[in-house]
Amino acid sequence: MDLLVNTVGLPCAAALHEPSLLPCVGLGAYDAEGAGMLSTELQVYADAAQHWAALQQRSPPATGR
Repeated sequence: MDLLVNTVGLPCAAALHEPSLLPCVGLGAYDAEGAGMLSTELQVYADAAQHWAALQQRSPPATGR
């Protein structure tokens, strides 16, 4: 997924919260300087012109949630 998002240059359309996933946050995964955007456990990357989107999950499910 990282290769696809980075190569195509998909912008982040949304950061989602899912209670069944472990929390995860870090500096922008695809930003060379690491400024501006945070990466979270679940994000949607979309290309409105091409009418498609990709969902990236960065953390595992939390057991018992």
